[in-house]
Amino acid sequence: MSVASLEKALNPSRAFTLFLIDRRGISPPHPGFARLVAPPKSELVISRGRRGGTELLRVNQIVSIRRPDHEAAQGSKS
Repeated sequence: MSVASLEKALNPSRAFTLFLIDRRGISPPHPGFARLVAPPKSELVISRGRRGGTELLRVNQIVSIRRPDHEAAQGSKS
């Protein structure tokens, strides 16, 4: 997924699940807990909030984003 596609898809008011190249699905506890690391925006940090911990994902390993309403955003790998 490209950085531009990911930025467009990350909407802090809508829940989502990220799907990675290894077929894992990752859902932040709240949409606002996912942020691109700048610069160069090649990584995404997901905070687990009160549950503790963070997860660092490489943007080039994200294949798609799916929302509960089954809308999927897909883009080319960067």
